[in-house]
Amino acid sequence: HGPWVNHYSIFFVSVSFFIITAATVGYFIFYSARRLRNARAQSRKQRQLKADAKKAIGRLQLRTLKQGDKEIGPDGDSCAVCIELYKPNDLVRILTCNHIFHKTCVDPWLLEHRTCPMCKCDILKALGIEVDVEDGSVSLQVPVSNETSNSASSHEEDNRSETASS
Repeated sequence: HGPWVNHYSIFFVSVSFFIITAATVGYFIFYSARRLRNARAQSRKQRQLKADAKKAIGRLQLRTLKQGDKEIGPDGDSCAVCIELYKPNDLVRILTCNHIFHKTCVDPWLLEHRTCPMCKCDILKALGIEVDVEDGSVSLQVPVSNETSNSASSHEEDNRSETASS
């Protein structure tokens, strides 16, 4: 009865150790593969966002400042990125929120953040580029003018007042 118990117990411990080791290795392989897949998807999404930001930056207005422009005078502005005063012949980019910055200062910022450094206005949204957060896909939407939305809201108000009076 004694020698068989030792052989079975050694066999049982060895098999248990092998199963636990195999399960642990399998889990780490699965976990690593999932992390790699997520990292690739995130990288692909970041590349797509950067490409969209480049397109959006290309659609923003550029202007060369001239002597006499309001940005250059004694009460002139300074670039919020580099904190330098604007000078004649500076090339500036005008964002959708109408803030201006040196082109060389704001372009790298916009590629990285896609927002105005001052007011955090999202240039992709302002230009009608909708980004789906879940899969990173992009769709262009035509911005609705204020006139259309104002007339629709005034029409709704008229309907409400008619309903309330009856």
